[in-house]
Order: sequence, then structure tokens, then C-alpha cells
Amino acid sequence: MSKSYTSRMAVKKGALRLLTASIGATALSVFSINVYAVPYEELIQKHSLANGIDPNLTIAVITRESAFKPTARSHKNAQGLMQVLPGTAKFMGVNPSNLYDPEQNIIAGTKYLAYLSRIFNGDLTKVLAGYNAGHGAVMKYNGIPPYKETQNYVRFVSNRYLALSEGGSSGYSYQAASYQPVSYKPVNYNANSNFQKPKMNDSEQQLYNSLNNGTTIFVRNY
Repeated sequence: MSKSYTSRMAVKKGALRLLTASIGATALSVFSINVYAVPYEELIQKHSLANGIDPNLTIAVITRESAFKPTARSHKNAQGLMQVLPGTAKFMGVNPSNLYDPEQNIIAGTKYLAYLSRIFNGDLTKVLAGYNAGHGAVMKYNGIPPYKETQNYVRFVSNRYLALSEGGSSGYSYQAASYQPVSYKPVNYNANSNFQKPKMNDSEQQLYNSLNNGTTIFVRNY
């Protein structure tokens, strides 16, 4: 870690201690997210915007997935900052052996968010549910699957994202010309609905078929 990053972290952590007694829990939570994002803020901005993703959304996802620990690994073998599965990384064009490298992990994670956003037409709840449970499960239930962990995940990340986007104490408020904000549209899952699968290109269709044949390229089994 560079001296520049170290000194910036020290300044912000010092400011955080001074502010603790004077601000509410929500503002403190948002400010804390920004503190831990500091070492990765340039990578988050660069690769989020390159993939049409709001950097605030990437920060919210990382907060939930790894709490900004680049060496994090789940019992399902999801790895790194954005807890990317090796199969996901490979499909996104990232070498799975590089998932503990922050930049490669962020590239894979933001590409996957962009992939989900295309499939679900920017519907934030479906994008987040797909990131957590696999987009095959979201398609099956036409919304958030009836998994308690996924429901809590969507609630947590969307709340953090909205708090960051509305200002809070975060410094992240990027409005790049190439970025189209993700819409926030609450969706109720309905296992009996007649869901029309969105149009996909050949590789997306292949992936969808593999998911429905019982393989687990993206799906985390609960």
C-alpha cells in the first residue's frame, strides 16, 4: 500500500473518530463505507464506469460481500473483494487464479453486474438477487427467490446503495456521460408467474441453458 493511501486512510479514520459523537448511525455507516473503500476507490471508479455501473453500487456490493477484505473467501469458494466464483470469473474473461488481486476481482465483479443489468433491464432488485443467488434462480421466480439470505442481501445492498447515492457522507457521486443509472424497481417474486425470458446473445443463451441443466457456473446453492 502506498504512503499516499496510508496517509489518506489515517486522516479519514481520525475524522471518523471525531465525528462519532456528533452524527447519527446511518451517516456514520455511510462514512465508514467510504473509509474502507479508500484503497480501492480509483479501481472502483475506473472499472465500474467502464462497465456502465454506478461506483456507489460497486461499493455497496463489496461492503456486503467482503467488507473490503481482498483475501476473503467463502465456504462456497467465492473469492476476493466482490466474492466472485471462479466460474464467474472465467466467463467474464478473468483468470480465476487472479481473484485475490483487487483490480482483477473488481473487473470480474463489475462485468458480472453489467451482465445481470443487461439481462434484467437495469432492475436493481433482480440484479442484486442474481449476484447473490444466480440469475437462473431469479428467472425461475421472476424476482427475488424465496431464500432468506438473498432477501436480506438485496435489502442490505440496495439500502447501502441508495444511502451512498443520496449523499450521506460519501465522496462518491459520479455522473459520467457513459453511465446510465440503474433503476430501483421493487419486485415481488411469484413462482407461478408466466415469465418471458429476455433475449440473449449466444453466450448468454448457452449460460442460461447450462444453469437450467443443473450446473452451477454462477449459482450458489443454499
